[in-house]
Amino acid sequence: MPQEGRVVAAFDESPASSAAMEWAIGMARRLHAPVTVLHVWDPAALWTRLEPADLPAGPDLGRAAHIGRVAGALASSARDARMLVVGTHTDADPAPAPIGSVAGTVAADAHCPVVLVGERALGLPGPGRPVVTAADGSVAATDEAVAVAGLAARIRAPLVVVVRAPDPGEAAVIAQQVRAAVVVAQPDLDLTVEDACGLTSAARSWRAGLLVAGSRAQDTLAGLLEGCDCAVMVLPRG
Repeated sequence: MPQEGRVVAAFDESPASSAAMEWAIGMARRLHAPVTVLHVWDPAALWTRLEPADLPAGPDLGRAAHIGRVAGALASSARDARMLVVGTHTDADPAPAPIGSVAGTVAADAHCPVVLVGERALGLPGPGRPVVTAADGSVAATDEAVAVAGLAARIRAPLVVVVRAPDPGEAAVIAQQVRAAVVVAQPDLDLTVEDACGLTSAARSWRAGLLVAGSRAQDTLAGLLEGCDCAVMVLPRG
């Protein structure tokens, strides 16, 4: 997970992308990172309405436009970003926004973490609003948990790691391994490791501010988004 770089927010004037823009700006402030609001659609139409006064005040806040196919343009424009924040819509939305309708493709193609923000996302992670992620005992999942711990520590949010294993004995071993790895990297982090029935249910019960899905969870992204009432970060493959 990148420790430096811009936070990029995709914007297309939809309510979902407005929520994503607000989330991105708030997160960038907590990370002390620059933020770019990126429009990939019709820049002439956007800039006639989105004046500087319409953007929340703050340091290192910029705008950019990119013409091209939405998913590819977003992934390309955010190649060196710390994270890309994209709004999502529900299946009930009668007129899905261009960006929201390709959020899953963006998450699969991007080279940086992608945060998917729905209109019902409860707010930013921070004190009292933990970051929730999962571990299954693999080296990749443990490494991802350590990377997520770095983000949680940076924004002063507790971290909850949900252990997934077929039996309690294996879950206990995985929990011990994950706890040891995270404590070495972030000894002062408020850490909970638990064997829960599911990632989204854990996020709801903890009133999480952010659910982080490992790169191997991209195939189940639709279920995560449907069952979660917080932003969902998808880590890049590779």
